[in-house]
Amino acid sequence: MFGTSSYEGDGYLTWAAWLGTGLPLIGVVVAALGRRRGWTWFFAICLVVAGARWVDDVRHAPPPSPSPEPSHCVERSGGGNECPGG
Repeated sequence: MFGTSSYEGDGYLTWAAWLGTGLPLIGVVVAALGRRRGWTWFFAICLVVAGARWVDDVRHAPPPSPSPEPSHCVERSGGGNECPGG
């Protein structure tokens, strides 16, 4: 979802994502157990919105970049020439 990189901020993004889904989930459970209907609805709506945003992000994620192909021909000894056009 967030891609991969070697930046130090990735840990903060991961924690933010877990908090963004974990806190509403905990809120739904606590509110439901405490029979607080209004708060249960509030946290449930927060979860639905977070889930919808996640699905939207996954659907519109950029496609993975193709593996780089060699830009020139490299002939190896002991074999035939497998270079295109050569």
